[in-house]
Amino acid sequence: MTDRFFQTLDYRADIDGIRAIAVMSVVLYHFKIFTFGAWFGGVDVFFVVSGYLVGGHILTQIRSGVFSFRDFYRKRSLRMLASIVCSYFTLHRSRRFDYD
Repeated sequence: MTDRFFQTLDYRADIDGIRAIAVMSVVLYHFKIFTFGAWFGGVDVFFVVSGYLVGGHILTQIRSGVFSFRDFYRKRSLRMLASIVCSYFTLHRSRRFDYD
């Protein structure tokens, strides 16, 4: 990826850094290395940042007159499909070793 690519998308390194910290806090929580107690801060921060980015993308499309709910949900569905299929096969495969 070139600098020109990031300039056209208004790439923000600060937001990328916040997302990285949020993801790492979730990973550390799951490995029980570092926890925030009952507060799931990493997940909350990740959802807020994701909402900010998606909202900005939608607003840009609305202003340019090209926004479509159908395309929006189609893109989100396709994006989630890969993780759903991976999760399904991982869980299905792990059941083969369940001896209860």
